[in-house]
Amino acid sequence: MKVMRRYNDLMIWFAAFLLVFSAGCSDHDKAGSNQIVTPPIVISVTPLATASACSNTLVTATFSKAMNPATINGTTFTLTGPGAAAVSGAVTYDAPSDTATFTSTATLALGTAYTATITTGATDKYGNALAANFVWSFTTKANPCLIPGPPSAVTPPNASSGACPDTVIVATFPQPMDPSTLNATTFTVSPGVTGTITPDVTDTVFTFTPSSALTLSTIYTVTITTGATDSFGDALPSNYVWTFTTAAAPCTAPPPGPTVISVAPPVGASLICPNTIVTATFSEAMNPLTIDGTTFTLMGPGTAAVAGAVSYDASTNTAIFNPASSLALSTIYTATITTGAQDLLGNALASNVVWTFSTGANPCLPPAPPVSVTPPIGATLVCPNALVAATFPQAMNPATINTTTFTVTGPGTTPVTGTVTADSTNKIFTFTPASALALSTLYTATITTGAQDAFGNALATDYL
Repeated sequence: MKVMRRYNDLMIWFAAFLLVFSAGCSDHDKAGSNQIVTPPIVISVTPLATASACSNTLVTATFSKAMNPATINGTTFTLTGPGAAAVSGAVTYDAPSDTATFTSTATLALGTAYTATITTGATDKYGNALAANFVWSFTTKANPCLIPGPPSAVTPPNASSGACPDTVIVATFPQPMDPSTLNATTFTVSPGVTGTITPDVTDTVFTFTPSSALTLSTIYTVTITTGATDSFGDALPSNYVWTFTTAAAPCTAPPPGPTVISVAPPVGASLICPNTIVTATFSEAMNPLTIDGTTFTLMGPGTAAVAGAVSYDASTNTAIFNPASSLALSTIYTATITTGAQDLLGNALASNVVWTFSTGANPCLPPAPPVSVTPPIGATLVCPNALVAATFPQAMNPATINTTTFTVTGPGTTPVTGTVTADSTNKIFTFTPASALALSTLYTATITTGAQDAFGNALATDYL
């Protein structure tokens, strides 16, 4: 009986020991709030994976539990850019939110992919590490995410009086805006004015044309709301509001000044041929004396002035900038028409018209035709099993030189069947007839303008 009692006592002690041991190894402490055995995980990040982020963004990772701050540092939390280049920055840990933050020393590059990594060196306060490295990527926006400036000029001016009832309302911004966001909801005139809103070619000048004449001796309020965004999607920081008062007696507003209605190359265009000319077409006839190298300029790269001649075509109201030499490849250029440009009545542009474009990586010139052919042009007594070959001075796109663009015909226009092959340099192209050519027969080989060089430039004319 004593033996059984002793055995039972031992069993009770053993069970109690197991309970204590088990409690010490549970996933929770006494308060049940901090995990001990379960590895920590990253539950959220900023910027989001694949998101388009501002270049001055902070990179953060929030964990599922409290972490050991000593293990959250520049070794365990890294950011890399193009070519796996390490981004310099400082790493901090906020205990109340269980969040690690990487703050870049300098703003990130625009339009660039970055990769953030939290390594298994990051542990919770009990020493449990991440089960595996946590990696995510994001891309920065093509713009610096700056708040767009409000209108730099308005018509009629703020707090002005004596505006004619047929006036138009104009807002000029210091940067291109998204025209779809300046509409009847975000650009309003009150009380109760309806109208149409039109942008200029640069999307910086927006004109509100009332559907009917305004009422005399009336105060009008113009509002552009924060729903208006720039071309990068950044919104105005606050509503922009101004007022004006109409005249007490009928009057006719002077006609609006000239505007630029189209430009070439287009605003923001890329892959432009470096031998391009730059043009701006106006809404009305201009004073040719005001269209010159002072009022029409081209800059690039950066603020380096491009030498060139400026002319004006009165028949089309078009100003033309003809560079003195081809523009540089893969370069951003900025064209400007200043307010010094005036119409025939002396009315100037309301503001400078500025737009950018970039050149392509190739000269955009037609490739040179073959420098040699086999058989030679006009050759006679050619063997009927001869191959027909053309050698170009530059690499060509082999996909564009085929049995459609490289043909052999004879007699007359009868097509010869065969295959076209290129050598390893893509300069020599050979037409191999499917069978021997006929004896004593005249044949014609043709390479059409469908043939292109490696940059996509086509032959200027068919080569026969």
